[in-house]
Amino acid sequence: MILFHLIENDGQFYEGIKALGHHPRVSFDLEFDRDRHTYGFDLCLVQVGFDDECMIIDPLAVESLQALFDFFEDPSIQKLVHCPGEDLRLLHHLGCYPQNIADTEVIAKLLNYEHTSLAKLLEIKCGVILNKKQQQSNWHLRPLLDEQLKYAADDVLYLPGLYDILYAEAEQKGLADWVQEEQEWLQTVKYTLEKKTDFLKPGDKKNLSPWHAYVLNEIFVLRDRIGEKKNKPAYMIMPEDSVRALAEGSPEFHLQNLHGLHPSLRHGSAAAELKDNILRIFSTANKNGLSKKAARQFFSDEDREQYQLQKNRQKWLKDGFWAPIQQKMADQHGAFTARYILSNGWITKWMNGEMFWKDLQPAYKQDLVKSYAADLRLNYSEIEAYEQEFTQIAS
Repeated sequence: MILFHLIENDGQFYEGIKALGHHPRVSFDLEFDRDRHTYGFDLCLVQVGFDDECMIIDPLAVESLQALFDFFEDPSIQKLVHCPGEDLRLLHHLGCYPQNIADTEVIAKLLNYEHTSLAKLLEIKCGVILNKKQQQSNWHLRPLLDEQLKYAADDVLYLPGLYDILYAEAEQKGLADWVQEEQEWLQTVKYTLEKKTDFLKPGDKKNLSPWHAYVLNEIFVLRDRIGEKKNKPAYMIMPEDSVRALAEGSPEFHLQNLHGLHPSLRHGSAAAELKDNILRIFSTANKNGLSKKAARQFFSDEDREQYQLQKNRQKWLKDGFWAPIQQKMADQHGAFTARYILSNGWITKWMNGEMFWKDLQPAYKQDLVKSYAADLRLNYSEIEAYEQEFTQIAS
């Protein structure tokens, strides 16, 4: 019988943490709100599974989670997780750096599974059907519903069984060393959560004029600042299409008619303040003498020639070096494993100077690429030369 225990006070919390210390392996997951119902990134629930039980901790009812954070950082206890990126980002932001973590999603990717969501893996490997109806619920609200608690518990209770099945498959296929490297590398990753000040998309930076880019980003910044003040997600303050309409339109606008604007900003002093701030953004862009010519119009003939040469070089590297290695990797380990180890996204970032060879981690990935390059008689020195040239140009 599966049990879950809701921890709603300090006494229950410390008793539960003490009990966890007797288990050499646990699983954990977080429920949080990230700009869905409120502003920012807030921890709303922590689930820790052990044996057939689950401890569900309400962080809003506990004075301090430090004892739990100390437990997560204990390297002698294995913690099973699934796709923990955002959970770790939040924990790192809170000052907790869990150790001895094993990610079941990574093992599934190394085993060439096409669908690696927890729900899908539990269905095909364990015969368990998860009810995901509560996934997008408001985890800030109290009291928590029984359906929410059941959903939260399910996300950790079945992880040990799934891990054992997947790890056994990895051992059978000779991939245990890769799994171990992935787990060791995960302990070294440090996630950050910095306040965002650049809201422009790559296409904005490429195509918009300096004037338009400045105005658009500053209105996004203004929207974010209002959202923080009102504890509302930015999209509830003003949808993106309205922000873009303001940036593209005339300074003479009517907030009452702006699509999706938060009701509190349509009238009175709040509306006047918002309009003044937007007009100030337009004025600053003009005072700074920012050009209204689209950025793409600044390319000279020489710039275009260099750009085309760079594109030709990138295409040659992608088609002549990376693509054959990806294909050999897919032939030996499967297409989905190849996409995980050496993705098109990583290759593109490398060619654009956003990633470097040293960033292809864990190290077995580099060893694999070098081995395949040798088998295919590809010149690995071309990769080193391109990276050096790109670094020199960028500097």
